[in-house]
Amino acid sequence: MMDRALAKKKKAAQLPDPVEPKHPRVKSFKMIFVVNAKLKMEAQTVSVQLGVATEGCHQAARRSAQGAAALDCWGQEGSKKVVLQAKDTEHLVALDKAAGKRRGLCTCLVQVDEHTKLKSGSTTVLGLFGEAEQVEAVTKDLKLLWPL
Repeated sequence: MMDRALAKKKKAAQLPDPVEPKHPRVKSFKMIFVVNAKLKMEAQTVSVQLGVATEGCHQAARRSAQGAAALDCWGQEGSKKVVLQAKDTEHLVALDKAAGKRRGLCTCLVQVDEHTKLKSGSTTVLGLFGEAEQVEAVTKDLKLLWPL
């Protein structure tokens, strides 16, 4: 019994080093939504606003060949999405400005119109799309939106 264990260890020690993949590491993409927590929106309202932000980010990304390729990669890797919360409108605007300074990020700042229960012009959600590392660098200090 002991001889088998030693033989396995010897065999494992003789295995060649793993070969590095020939293809460069594929970038990971993510879409993050930041909800204005001060508005205390109902779940249904948040859902609608997230839909608007999703469409806005999608349209912004499709405007360039690089963004369109990023969307395709994002879709192939499972379309990762996360919903976080910001304190208020000023916080959302500051995050939008921070995202604007990062190359390759698409953003969508959603403001409601008069067809909702919220005050017209209220900023509800910021959508961000791009390389996961870049998006997370902007949103790293935010908490998940839970509970509503």
